[in-house]
Amino acid sequence: MDILRFINSKDIREYLKTINYEFNSLEAAWLIYQCRNATIEEKHAAWRELINTMPDCEIKQAAICRHSLHSFLNEFLKTENKILNEFFNNTENSIYSYEWWEDNIWHPRNPYCSNYEDILASYDSLEKCFSKNGVYSTEYERPEKYRIIKQELNNGTIITVIFSKDNKVINYSFGFSPSNNEYLYDESVLFTFDNLYFNFPTPFKKGDILCIQYEQSNIPRHLHRGPFVLTELCTENTMLQKILRPFEMVASGIFQNENGLIYEAPTTNYMDLEYYRGELDGKKQILKAFRDFYMNKLNVIDLTNTYHLTLTQENTNDIEYFVKNNKKSDKEACCEHP
Repeated sequence: MDILRFINSKDIREYLKTINYEFNSLEAAWLIYQCRNATIEEKHAAWRELINTMPDCEIKQAAICRHSLHSFLNEFLKTENKILNEFFNNTENSIYSYEWWEDNIWHPRNPYCSNYEDILASYDSLEKCFSKNGVYSTEYERPEKYRIIKQELNNGTIITVIFSKDNKVINYSFGFSPSNNEYLYDESVLFTFDNLYFNFPTPFKKGDILCIQYEQSNIPRHLHRGPFVLTELCTENTMLQKILRPFEMVASGIFQNENGLIYEAPTTNYMDLEYYRGELDGKKQILKAFRDFYMNKLNVIDLTNTYHLTLTQENTNDIEYFVKNNKKSDKEACCEHP
């Protein structure tokens, strides 16, 4: 089985392939779980192949202790199928709503569908929700992904399923019943993968300018937008590992806000990181200086001077641009209203 295909980062994928990294069974199972490009059907097939072809092992991390990975995977598959069957079965007193994904935001209703009705419309059956939003139609342009939210009115259970452009299930989430404040499914099974931690080798080093593929991930666009300069990787800092919770597979870095000011913050899963290949112009030039500083090519005095000079120059350019365009607008307004 090609485990590499389940790695989100193309740079980490290529690096692990180059060094001929051999995955153990638990690592392989987790990589399948966290993959954003594989459908649920593909993940289930991969887990079944893992059970049949890779050795069994214990799961022992922090508070998690399971004697058999194979048994756990069978239980996990059974639970996921139960949730998805519950979603696809039309039950009485249930409502369904549709949302589509664009620019890292979920939007209500399908904007390409000509029979645009109430923007917050909900439906009493899954088929009606599909039909009204053009899911099966060839007349409308389909978004890259969309989700259907099912809410059971009797007990308040909410199941959300995310579909790909070709209507394949790629992810899901579920809520608990407010009536008894308990999950209807065994969270000790479903949350096991989220509480695991792994030290995979990566090609990254301090000072590298990295980013996360935001279109692949579900990271809100207002959170730590790349590019950023890598300052710390949890896999290389034993002290940081002691501080972090088991599932915090993070990296820290120097980010910039929209005004060019810098700040240090952690990222999400470091296995999502890739080299930044875009342009570093304007205020982003500051990141080059921090890169050189963390690679010991620039001292702190030169870093500080470069930071302030670049920020001052770019802010001056912004002001000049604003004044120039404002004068142009005033001139046009005078011509229109003599």
